[in-house]
Amino acid sequence: MPYSQADLPRDPSRERDLVSRWLPAFWLIAVALVVYFVIAHWHATPALHSSPDVLSSYVPERALWLEDTRLAAQGEAPDTLYRRHAAGSLVIPDAVWILTLLLYLIPVAYVLRRSFFKGDAPPAWNLALILAGPLLVVILGGVEDNTRASAALVFILGLTYGAIVGQRDMERLRFSPGDGIAWRNALAFSALVVGVLVAYQLLVHPDYPLRWPTPEKFARYAAWAVFQQWLLNRVLAREALLLTGGRQPIAAALVAALFGLLHAPNFALMCASCIGAFIWIQLYFRRPFVLPLAVSHVILSVALTALTPPWLVRNAEIGARFFMPAL
Repeated sequence: MPYSQADLPRDPSRERDLVSRWLPAFWLIAVALVVYFVIAHWHATPALHSSPDVLSSYVPERALWLEDTRLAAQGEAPDTLYRRHAAGSLVIPDAVWILTLLLYLIPVAYVLRRSFFKGDAPPAWNLALILAGPLLVVILGGVEDNTRASAALVFILGLTYGAIVGQRDMERLRFSPGDGIAWRNALAFSALVVGVLVAYQLLVHPDYPLRWPTPEKFARYAAWAVFQQWLLNRVLAREALLLTGGRQPIAAALVAALFGLLHAPNFALMCASCIGAFIWIQLYFRRPFVLPLAVSHVILSVALTALTPPWLVRNAEIGARFFMPAL
């Protein structure tokens, strides 16, 4: 479901030299990667409180893997790290999540009533209202083994608002699977990354078995990836373009940084999601078709899990579920 190129705001930064145009975007992504590491380290601390030397010597994923190995050798339960994290983390009761939901619902309802249905709401408001709930739930560990309904509703409210924003001008949309150039670009990017991952697996860690998802998990994630890609390109990227005055590199970097943050506290997954989103958005700006990029999203997600060591993305989960046993 694309827009035409004419519907995308003109990028004034194209008149600048390459350094002036791209340096702010790369700086923003670099800052995001540092923030990701801090968040990952902060979340891993309760799970590794008995092994602070391990956490200080390795990236959080590697430290968790080493602790998993040590605990398994001692006969501990597979979910020991998850239970440690839960015991040492901030516990948010249902009443607080319900209050958060009500406070979140007030600006959503206000914007929909006063701005949205009478004209476009400011892009800053749209971005904030779409992402505030999901970011709050993910960063505060609300995505648990059995996620509470109150936290899930906060998460869903943001996605629902995003879906409303994306469908506000449905009559201007036309369904299309994408043209040849869009598919070529998306598949070329996917092939490049998969090639790098295959080379890494063969040259560095040939002894690790491939970890392919089950058909059920693949089907669920494929549907979720299509929605993510639609929200990323069709909604968030366009709002960011309006917010930045059409500056495509900055808009892409802003959305990519926030998209990566939605995968906290999985440091490797945050980094991969941020960089992947930045490139997908750039490809979307050139050929605004969602489906080829969604297919690329699915391919790269499966490849990242299957072809990397089990400690790198662990179980490919987010929130508190990240501390469940690795795949």
